[in-house]
Amino acid sequence: MSGKKMLIQKLGGSYQFIIKSPEELKHIPDLNVARWAASAAASENLNCDQKFLEFLDSDKNGRIRADEVKEAYLWLKDVVKDFSVLHSESEAILDLSEISDATDQGRELLTAVSELLSECVKDNKIRIEDVRAKAKSLASGPLKGNGVITATAFNGTLSRQLAEDIISVTGGVPGPGGEKGISEFLLEGFLNDADSYLKWENNPDIPAGQKFSTDYPVYNKLRGKLDEYFDYCRMIILDPANRSRFTSTPYLLPELELKDHDAVQEYLKSAPLASPCPETVIDFEKDVNPFYQEDAANFVNTFAMKVMTLKQWQQLKERFAAYEEYLIGKDGNRVDRLGSDKLNRYLKSPALEKLRNLLKEDNNLKIRLQKLSDLEKLILFKQHFFRFTRNFVSFGELFTPGKHSMIQAGTVIMDGRCFDLTIRIKDDILEHKKIAAKCNMYIMYLKLKSRDKTKNFEEKIMYVATAVAGGGCSRLYIGKPGIFIGWDGNAWDARVVDIVNGPVSLLQSLLLPLNNFSNFMSEKLEKVTSLANLQQTLNKSLTVPADAAKTGSSALTGGSIMVLCGSIGVAAIGSSIAFIIKSLSAVSGWRILGWTILILLIISLPPVISGIYKLRKRNLGLFLEAAGWAINLPLRLDAGTGSIFTYTPRYPAEANIVHLDLIRSYIKIESPGTECRRCRPILLWIAIIFAVITGIVIVINNFLPVIPD
Repeated sequence: MSGKKMLIQKLGGSYQFIIKSPEELKHIPDLNVARWAASAAASENLNCDQKFLEFLDSDKNGRIRADEVKEAYLWLKDVVKDFSVLHSESEAILDLSEISDATDQGRELLTAVSELLSECVKDNKIRIEDVRAKAKSLASGPLKGNGVITATAFNGTLSRQLAEDIISVTGGVPGPGGEKGISEFLLEGFLNDADSYLKWENNPDIPAGQKFSTDYPVYNKLRGKLDEYFDYCRMIILDPANRSRFTSTPYLLPELELKDHDAVQEYLKSAPLASPCPETVIDFEKDVNPFYQEDAANFVNTFAMKVMTLKQWQQLKERFAAYEEYLIGKDGNRVDRLGSDKLNRYLKSPALEKLRNLLKEDNNLKIRLQKLSDLEKLILFKQHFFRFTRNFVSFGELFTPGKHSMIQAGTVIMDGRCFDLTIRIKDDILEHKKIAAKCNMYIMYLKLKSRDKTKNFEEKIMYVATAVAGGGCSRLYIGKPGIFIGWDGNAWDARVVDIVNGPVSLLQSLLLPLNNFSNFMSEKLEKVTSLANLQQTLNKSLTVPADAAKTGSSALTGGSIMVLCGSIGVAAIGSSIAFIIKSLSAVSGWRILGWTILILLIISLPPVISGIYKLRKRNLGLFLEAAGWAINLPLRLDAGTGSIFTYTPRYPAEANIVHLDLIRSYIKIESPGTECRRCRPILLWIAIIFAVITGIVIVINNFLPVIPD
């Protein structure tokens, strides 16, 4: 392809198509979808104009796939003169000179502007607000351009009654606001059914005065049992031995609870209509199953046949065959309940023609609204498509510092930091965690709450997943509150509801064993130095036995125990100090320094190596896939990249920063010794730390080989 070559560069640990200008979109067909950053994404996870996403999602399944992006690219290529007209974050305005007049689709859009928006064109430009206002105005009447005509669209009484009857008979189709209406397909089906019914009514083969609508139910009630009866008769003709099948033998009768009315009725219902005979004749006044006597009497009165042969039964079935065929062909529509008189009146009335005209007008309105929709689509694509490709074909915008991409839902502000790597998820956090737990990242799940001022302060709830990509996590915990600023600038109350543990930074990995050791030692030290625990131990060990009390031995009092505890503590501290001083006199300074460095290396080297390995394994792609993305490329989240998404905001450059704590200026110096007392805690801690390190060196020096000077 002529022109500037496609630029492929490593981004986020993987090679990606770098899109810096709209003109580079022409390379999209040349890049295999497997080389795209993503091949599919849930539209609800992208943050931009939802109407734009609806246009991209051509099959309306809530997901945007690579084939739909290519389809949008080809449509854009056909309607604009050049891709240079696509501007990220530009105003929703379309210059008519940007529309191509060399293609059919481009010319149709120009024609739509001249026909529908001529009064809105200013400086050869149209605004998206004007397009939407025009579409809203056209659809403000009873016709909506959706192919559905409701009964309210009719003015005349007969026309309205026709529409209501069609909807009643056919069930109608959903219209605006859920109101039932009539579509062109539904109208044609109704007319076909009405025509079939009227032809049946006027069928010359039907005897004069015969009303199938009243005779057929009588015939149909006994049809199954009469077919069964004549089948049994032919079985006897075939072999007289079959007669025994219909003769009851007491010991072969099935069990029957005679006091159970329902069971008896079921037995009678399943029994033959009458006793089969080889003559294939049934006498309705003799030997008819009592369960069907009433139906048999109605049959005789309707068809004037007290006795009926097999041949007469077959002729009667043929007589109703056309009616049965009609019933089968009705497809659930029951136009017969309207009656032939009303149907004839409807088919000849001008109301039917009015209904057809309304459907034509609605179809014309649909065409005009579609043209306006295409104009709206072009304006939105001009505004957002270039930026969208930098969040789908490649992730150039995601890794741009200081800017929210379409992928990021907003910023979580918590613990004095900003967390920008935040995506929307469904309320099923466990489903997201199944995949997110594999991405080797520290993830917070937050529940967001807000009030919708436009809907009477109705509470809104949303869930997001936030990756902690740098700093520390010691002050992050379940239940921690914060705020969330969405991509649209709206603020939400945020609270951590779940956490997935993972590496955050190299410093955190380095300090983790030291923190664990510090916590362990603090617990042990607190337990050892606790006066209550020490007193309890001494009470247990110094309890005077009962026999000793008899001999006159006195028990230790609480006061004496306290004195003893203090004495022991002082003695222990004194002994330790004496031991340290004595041992230090025999150890050189270089040896102390060497052992100190060795101890620090032993403690810090393993967590450093482990931290580097874990940080290199952090996979941002899995974090996105857990939210419904289909990611093609592995995306590393190293320490440098993490600083883009998790950071502590800087103070303004013009701010004057004073490092002295302001609270110090409020403390009054009452005596010359006050300032000295302020330094005592610091000096005490320095002495304790030095004593601990020196003690460790002395112990190692006594039990391990000596390092040569």
